[in-house]
Amino acid sequence: MSDKGDRASQKGKQQDSNNGIVPQQFRIMNIINSGSFGTVFQAIEKNLKMEVAVKVLKNPDKDTLMMLEDEIRILKDLSNIEGVPKIISYGNNSSYQYVAMTLLDKDLGFYFAFCQKRFSVKTVLMLSIDLLTIMEQIHDAGYIHRDLKPENMMMGKGKDERLYVVDFGMSKAYINMQTKEHIEPKALRQFVGTYRYCAITAHHGNEQSRKDDLESLGYILIYFAKGKLPWQGINSTRKEYVQNMKQTIKLEELTKGLPSIFLEYMKYVKSLGFKDRPDYKNLITQFKNTMKFLNYQQDGMFDWKIQKMRRNQQKNRNNTVIIQNSAGGFREGGGRQQDTVLAQRQGSVNAGGGAAQQNLLHKTASHNVINFGNNPNRRGDRFGTMISHQTMMTNGGILQTQGSFSRSGSKKPSLMRNNTRAKTKKSTFFTTKQFTIEEKESVDAYSSKFQLDAYGDDLSLEDKIMKLNHNTTQPKFFNFLRSRIQAK
Repeated sequence: MSDKGDRASQKGKQQDSNNGIVPQQFRIMNIINSGSFGTVFQAIEKNLKMEVAVKVLKNPDKDTLMMLEDEIRILKDLSNIEGVPKIISYGNNSSYQYVAMTLLDKDLGFYFAFCQKRFSVKTVLMLSIDLLTIMEQIHDAGYIHRDLKPENMMMGKGKDERLYVVDFGMSKAYINMQTKEHIEPKALRQFVGTYRYCAITAHHGNEQSRKDDLESLGYILIYFAKGKLPWQGINSTRKEYVQNMKQTIKLEELTKGLPSIFLEYMKYVKSLGFKDRPDYKNLITQFKNTMKFLNYQQDGMFDWKIQKMRRNQQKNRNNTVIIQNSAGGFREGGGRQQDTVLAQRQGSVNAGGGAAQQNLLHKTASHNVINFGNNPNRRGDRFGTMISHQTMMTNGGILQTQGSFSRSGSKKPSLMRNNTRAKTKKSTFFTTKQFTIEEKESVDAYSSKFQLDAYGDDLSLEDKIMKLNHNTTQPKFFNFLRSRIQAK
């Protein structure tokens, strides 16, 4: 016992000290992301007692350190903008540099995968208005982003439902701080941005300006609305191909099938000069007018919110069963909240529910009936725990259990259908050769984050799992999925 106690004590001390990864004022909860830029942790700031995101660069080289310092300076200059995360604190020691910022929720790349890689026109229009509002404020503060993409657009966490633009590591001031004049166009001879979404100027390696941020934003909005951009899914030399496609494709073809505002937007931003200030207010008004014309309300009900609500409703319906005892009567089980058990006797209700309960039973009369056989008075809690609703609700048939129902779970009920042993499919929750909805969503989200299908043919679910590596920050999860594929 003493050895175990000592080990537990040592483990607790290591967790409290964060193993020297971040300062003592933070308690690390888990890893949010990791890559060449460093590691981002979800942590608790002990003094403020609030959750934060902590970006840590361990032993950074000179260029990386300068990039982080530039990002901190830019975030401080943008601190009055609602759609930009706030800096909580920052600092360094001999082995690392860190910055703690507002903790946000998932990025739009995740939600895009969650919604089967396509957003409704309403959602895209609402995002357009929010993003243009944020970009106007960023530009008016003297900065351009230069790396807009779905993964750099995140939703607030908890009650904070605002949209945020993040990751200013590639950002730059377009106003000369000494002369207060707009910078001049010039050839940088280097690429800055993301091939899929960047402006044509970036492909040429030239200096970017405000118009290029808006061109990049246009490609993202079209991607959200159509589910794919024309230069995706082609096996070719990616940089040259994407650049050529963007330069030659007609805007009418690019925006085909979408409301005319998208074509008008792209024509407008491509007509802007290097130093021109975009008319953000007019663009926002045009998107709002399109929403009114299509009878959409700007209510913040994005597609992923609706999807979550529907899935929760479906789970509630699937978790509703009716239990019938051998005497022909029904009684209400006292199980977990999610395993609602409806009760009724022949001709009467014995659940304290009155008319409302009878009405509810009438509506669910078509559901499966589970017979507890010789032990009718057992409550529904253990039943709900032992048997997956996915297994019980099979083909609309009548499933019966023969013999007594054991609270200890020592005797599992046998499933019968019309007095014949049921030939039911295994629940996907228990099979080792299928994937649950949650697992598929996680794989799609990570695939989008790491852009596995950005330039090649669309990959199957199994291909994605096999390609995703330890950089996902969830190695155990993906090793588990890979082992299931290899076991097939």
